[in-house]
Amino acid sequence: MLQHLATPDSPPSPDDLIEALRALLAGYLLTEDERQNLQQRLRAHPACSAACTARVPQRRKLLPAGHQRRPGRGVGRRERFRCLRTGEETTMRNRLAALVVVIGAVVPIGLGVGTAGAAPGESEQVTASVMSTQRNADGTVTQTTYTPAEGVRPADLARKLTANGVQGVALVNGAGDVSAQVAACSYGTARTWPTGTTCFSRWSYNGWARPQMYFRDRSNSLWPVGRAVTKWNETSGIDSHYRTFSAGCPSSTVHCVIVYNAAYGKTGEWDGVVGMTKRTLNAAQTYTTGAYIALNESYGGTEAQRWNTACHEIGHVLGLDHNTSTASCMYYARTSQRYPNANDFTLLETYY
Repeated sequence: MLQHLATPDSPPSPDDLIEALRALLAGYLLTEDERQNLQQRLRAHPACSAACTARVPQRRKLLPAGHQRRPGRGVGRRERFRCLRTGEETTMRNRLAALVVVIGAVVPIGLGVGTAGAAPGESEQVTASVMSTQRNADGTVTQTTYTPAEGVRPADLARKLTANGVQGVALVNGAGDVSAQVAACSYGTARTWPTGTTCFSRWSYNGWARPQMYFRDRSNSLWPVGRAVTKWNETSGIDSHYRTFSAGCPSSTVHCVIVYNAAYGKTGEWDGVVGMTKRTLNAAQTYTTGAYIALNESYGGTEAQRWNTACHEIGHVLGLDHNTSTASCMYYARTSQRYPNANDFTLLETYY
């Protein structure tokens, strides 16, 4: 949103910029190290150092529009930004507007979420995904993406997981976190599942014309995994096959992904989670070397909703992140949509 507002072709008004800043800072989850790093980067940025000294927010109260602090007056933690005089009178409104552009240049855009009570898709970026990332002893990386239960917003789920002891949790946006490849990270409403180094982590071909994915279904009959796999197989980029768990993995040159289900409950790592996909990446984070899916029965749901969850997690395995359209099963929240949309297929075919 900030990148769009800051384009020279359509200069934003101060009010627009302040609202963008409000939305960004209200939902951006910062660790203490990230907060200090951002503060240092803002102070070092020429546009900021010429205008004001920033205090990265720890509370949600913004100064009223047009309000100006006098230099030297202590206001403690309730202050968002302390702006200094630079030879001429400048209102807080204009200084905040200038600072928004600076923040757009130094903060990964795409992590903003809405305020409490806001409808998803309005003040919340619906492409945001809740992920945890762990570096393993052998150099490989394990990433887990969590699908929120009905009524649970991504930012709220991230806070729940962190409070429940899950390490490395962050809000991630497929089109915003790899800034050098923004265009390649998306197609229409579809987004890729990015890694720390690239927009898309591929499955290896292993001598086949296309990567061969076998979904070994260990779930029960409540979950229409087979029908979801069949639909994903319509893409020409990567082949998806359904296989019962007892049938085993047919070959060492194909990729076998087990689909589990259980009533995992509504606590701990499953607090607010209806499904998760865990994948392992090589050390360079360019290839996916393994994955599995887990489906949580504890939140119930209709057949269409469970189909939606199965379709959603399979899409993650193939390499997709959230789709901004409710016409796709890759929409961030659980719906009754059972299928991917054409943008999902096209984006996969771009990489395979």
